[in-house]
Amino acid sequence: MKKKALAVLIGCVLLVAGWLALPASALQIFQAGARVWQPTELSAAKNERVAWRNNSPNTHTVTSYGKAWPRKKRKNVVLETGEATRARFDKARTYKFRCRLHSTLVDGVCDGMCGKVIVG
Repeated sequence: MKKKALAVLIGCVLLVAGWLALPASALQIFQAGARVWQPTELSAAKNERVAWRNNSPNTHTVTSYGKAWPRKKRKNVVLETGEATRARFDKARTYKFRCRLHSTLVDGVCDGMCGKVIVG
């Protein structure tokens, strides 16, 4: 089997395993493609659980940025392949996150592997 086809197959298996491993009540954000969160924007209700999962063969981080994140809930988590992290948001705000390894942040503007959770 060619390397690219094998990588796609492994990614699909990890994606299915990720869906099975996390509670059904958690909204999911996955690392997809080379350096993209999927979806890049997610809507969530207050107190709904959101989970980030790394389903790629590369290391990524989930790093919060911006003023919306309360000090106690800020994230700076390294995710190896197959690992996940979760958060629950109790205030209606837009919570921005990024991968420190695959994005840049200049004057509060993120470029690259960036995303946001919009809690309403």
